[in-house]
Amino acid sequence: MKTVVLAGALTTALAATASARIVNGAIGRAINGGDLACFGLFFDGVANNCATDKAFDVPLDLDNFGNKSVSFSFTNAQSQGVSCTLNATDAAGSLASFQQTAVVNTTTVGNGSLSTAPLTVVGNGRLWLSCTIKPNSKLMTIAYAP
Repeated sequence: MKTVVLAGALTTALAATASARIVNGAIGRAINGGDLACFGLFFDGVANNCATDKAFDVPLDLDNFGNKSVSFSFTNAQSQGVSCTLNATDAAGSLASFQQTAVVNTTTVGNGSLSTAPLTVVGNGRLWLSCTIKPNSKLMTIAYAP
């Protein structure tokens, strides 16, 4: 009897945990390997320390498939310091299944957060956030329902 109650409580706790996920932008990678030295990885995100705009992708693990959107937080040193799109494809990476949301541009200097439009991830598909980060701006956290 105690095992059943414990198992029920554990199942409830795991279900609640799976409903939202927040990841640090620093788990991503520079699109151009030569730009790796431009990115400073911090406990609260990733910053572009170079003098020009740099591209950065953040893979997002999924627990299930279907409609997905994300919110991301940022710190801008200038207007439009971080611009992102949400991308998805099937498991094979087929161009025929590739989807991308419209670019979400930050418009203020300082801290903030924005959300992407939703897109549909097909079974066993992949999801990632692609961002352009301007000099001295930072991509911080990404929140989504996996």
